[in-house]
Amino acid sequence: MILISTIGDSSDLTDKFCSQCEQDSINLPYACFKPTVSFEKFSVNLPFLLCSDHAPFWREGIPALELTDTAILRDPYAHTPVDTINNLDFDFMAKLCKAVYATVVEINKEA
Repeated sequence: MILISTIGDSSDLTDKFCSQCEQDSINLPYACFKPTVSFEKFSVNLPFLLCSDHAPFWREGIPALELTDTAILRDPYAHTPVDTINNLDFDFMAKLCKAVYATVVEINKEA
């Protein structure tokens, strides 16, 4: 399952991504977390959700999503030297890539 986190003006982006996850050709289970708080409050209460590339965008009010399978919170070997290729779920990664790609295509259709 993918956890989608978003704050600020990212609701439209979130909705587009979630609709792509639901496509039969993707079928990526997800949970969506849309707190209605400022970046500052979010950073104080949930700092572990700001340890990736989306955080600077949120800080500047630019729509962005954080997509995670929460591995870093539940796998003591994540991002360590013993985190090897046999720990990866390639089917999950393929679905995630398809959902991201389909979301970008959808956004570009509207531009």
